[in-house]
Amino acid sequence: MITLTWPYGLNSYFANNGYDESGTLINNSSYFKMKKFISEQENIDNIITTNYLNLSSADDKPYSKIFFIDLDEDYTYEEGASRIREIDPLIQSGKPFTIDVTLSIPAVNDSFFYKSRVYFSIGQNISGVGGNIITVGTNAMHDPKKPVIGMITKDGSIKALPIVNALELNYETKYTFRLVHNPSAVGERKLILFLKDLSAPENDFVLQSTANGLSSYHHYIVSKPRLYFYTSGWTNEYGWNNTFDFSYATMEDDASPIQVSNGVKYPDSYIISNLEALEYSEPELSFTRGEAVLYDDAGIPRNAYISSNSTLNFYVDIDPSE
Repeated sequence: MITLTWPYGLNSYFANNGYDESGTLINNSSYFKMKKFISEQENIDNIITTNYLNLSSADDKPYSKIFFIDLDEDYTYEEGASRIREIDPLIQSGKPFTIDVTLSIPAVNDSFFYKSRVYFSIGQNISGVGGNIITVGTNAMHDPKKPVIGMITKDGSIKALPIVNALELNYETKYTFRLVHNPSAVGERKLILFLKDLSAPENDFVLQSTANGLSSYHHYIVSKPRLYFYTSGWTNEYGWNNTFDFSYATMEDDASPIQVSNGVKYPDSYIISNLEALEYSEPELSFTRGEAVLYDDAGIPRNAYISSNSTLNFYVDIDPSE
């Protein structure tokens, strides 16, 4: 399993490419760049800068703070190599993945959640092709402060329901969101969202949402694995009147707030709880001896006998004198 983290470090907005043979951290500024959603100037490198990880109500141009990462780049890419995409992509459509995003929720007015808010999403609608977008955010129409999984298609936006014990977002609190896509799972468990409140070290991940209520017709497959932050990257979210949505949040530059794996990483507590919940149906065996069955053996010759260990044969000697 490959796991990449972002950003590389302060003012280094690309993925950590691991370590070389000497144990030195590889610095490769072309490796899975964190790119601006809107570039201020044409023909200028659109990699983000320091203040892009913080989007707040003080920003008068919120769309300029939205950024994304293309996860279909070749994770074996090296500086100067000609291949960049679709050789060994980190994330492929229909394959498993796990996305961890750690961010803080700023203090806002409760009316902020009158619109659905998306903290991150994966997918991209492609002109003439369509494509699904999987979202992680709130649902203004039901429990508006409990994050859930959503899906945007060319036809609209739908949201799953939160689990009964799902967490509600608190202001000025840091959380880790973990979205797991496991195509080998059954039904709604193909997509699961976990949430951890980081305000106390003893807190663990809580099962927040599954794909319950989402249309399985789409199989939770995205056409292009583009990872957006602070938006769904599209115009179908509730309350936005066909405009791009955005959400306020803050990440820390030097704490690897973004992690993506090309495999399934369930929290340990979730695995243990599922093992503890297993119940097996055991057969009921009864050794009570009932009343013996009597058979009519009249007419069977006394000299009849059985032979062979595998085949039951009856042999009868007939006395020609009888």
